[in-house]
Amino acid sequence: MDDEAAEKVERLEREADAHRASLERLVEELERRTHGAGLRLGKPLAIAAAAAGALALAVFAWRRLRARLGLSGRA
Repeated sequence: MDDEAAEKVERLEREADAHRASLERLVEELERRTHGAGLRLGKPLAIAAAAAGALALAVFAWRRLRARLGLSGRA
């Protein structure tokens, strides 16, 4: 290999290393943002699911109580 070709190979290797480092930083940032988004969305969804479950349980209990007391609510 002549000197010019060796220099070109070295330059290409340096450029490839720089691109790899840049991609690693981008992937790390994407992973950080993705992880953060999961935490931001997970908690409100869990709270909403718990509230919906509590509401369904309250409606069920209310209807049973009304049926047991003989209150139909109809005139």
